[in-house]
Amino acid sequence: MTDLVLNGVSRAYFDTNAIICFIEANIEFQRKVASLWYGLIDRNASLVTSEIGVAECFFGAFRQQKPLVEQAYERLFFHDEVFDIHPVNLTALIEAGRFGAGLGLKLLDAVHFHAAAMAKCDIFVTNDRRFRSSHGVRVVQIVDL
Repeated sequence: MTDLVLNGVSRAYFDTNAIICFIEANIEFQRKVASLWYGLIDRNASLVTSEIGVAECFFGAFRQQKPLVEQAYERLFFHDEVFDIHPVNLTALIEAGRFGAGLGLKLLDAVHFHAAAMAKCDIFVTNDRRFRSSHGVRVVQIVDL
């Protein structure tokens, strides 16, 4: 299944829950995300998330008081530089609000999906069933990998 998902993908946006699955989740989801993740890297595709995604990952680690998870995120985002981190500014937030309202998304979900569209991502990797493919971005559900 992963090979079918990877065909023609040059940029892949990872929703926060997909990143959390890779770093902290149960082994089933971790394996699925890792297979996709490394398949993309092997094909020289860019992995993308937003500044909001980075903040959400750290927030969860801080809230759970898990220093090892904090370190894993620090390494992932800032030392290994695996991700192209898409900036979020006031203009992007307002546009994401408009974008998400039209798609029926919650605001943070809209910020992520808008960032994926603006970063010209081919796929949006998530574990959230509320997302639907649109605006040239194909939604890939982790559970379906």
